[in-house]
Amino acid sequence: MTTRTALAPRSRPTANAQRRWASGRELDHIEQLAFGYRAALPPGTFLRILPAAVDANVLLRVVARLARGMTSDLVSAAREGVIRIYVGETIVAEVEEHLADLVRTTRVPLAQLERVWRDEVCPHLRVVQTGTFDHPDLSTIIARDPDDRPTAVLSLFIGARLTWSYDKDLHDTGFAERLNVEIVIASRNVGRFDLSAHLALRISEESISAAGRGLMRAIEGPGATRNVVIAVVLVAATALTVALIKDPQRVKQTAARVAEVGIEGFQHMAKFRGEEGGRLPAIPTPATTEPLPLRLAHALAFAPAPLATGELVEILARTGAPVPTAEIETTLGSYRAFVRGRHGWQLGAW
Repeated sequence: MTTRTALAPRSRPTANAQRRWASGRELDHIEQLAFGYRAALPPGTFLRILPAAVDANVLLRVVARLARGMTSDLVSAAREGVIRIYVGETIVAEVEEHLADLVRTTRVPLAQLERVWRDEVCPHLRVVQTGTFDHPDLSTIIARDPDDRPTAVLSLFIGARLTWSYDKDLHDTGFAERLNVEIVIASRNVGRFDLSAHLALRISEESISAAGRGLMRAIEGPGATRNVVIAVVLVAATALTVALIKDPQRVKQTAARVAEVGIEGFQHMAKFRGEEGGRLPAIPTPATTEPLPLRLAHALAFAPAPLATGELVEILARTGAPVPTAEIETTLGSYRAFVRGRHGWQLGAW
């Protein structure tokens, strides 16, 4: 996507405009919007970006489809920004080792397979160095096939429902499922709907923050003498929601759009959004007894943008098991899975 909208997190109006990934890449449009809504709405309720851990065998099938002129829902979802693909440190080399095997089954020249892999698939992969991470649950997969360990580690970070592989050992040990195209398609549908709702209703940077602060207050006491106007501006969680807008001109614009489309039309779209959203797995929250590296990796995997240490402190505090800032900093610096850029921490290289 080429259009980018800078939205502000909480009390720093210009911080998100400058926030980038460690590689210097700007946040894409979905990431910027999702980060903007993060301060106003509960996680995962609007413009949700799904992390997915993907094994080499899944990526080889993706390359085969694309090389034969077919489409890949997984790559399309990654290109649109609604799915974020994570791979362990050994996966890229494993795919490249087996590309030659696809020549016979696809009847596509190796050079073309390599081009598809390099130009159409690799740019969407975030590589996570899992080597030093340890967890008692890993003993079962290590005993069966140590090569599956990196994907199993990512499964601990993200959850088995979002870890996709065709490997029997990963299935039998509960670390992965087969590529779930239904989840991929649902994520695309929900993402498109949420983005359309945002664009169609012209939600401004200021109104996002105002919506979060004023939503409950507006519902509880929308008296006629209030100095604000209530308008329908967000569609989320299967129902229409009201939010606070302070700009009278924007209220008129929103009201005109609601009148044009009709409340029933918005309700119908909200119902569709709710049905598709119901296909998406719930965000798994690690138990507070899990190792701190796992809890941090989970928070970063589901975050729409790099997070500062202070933001990670806040996230862990909301789970009911706060962790001192110094301990978080030490842990982040002890694992290569965590990559620090100018604007915060992220999971994997990107």
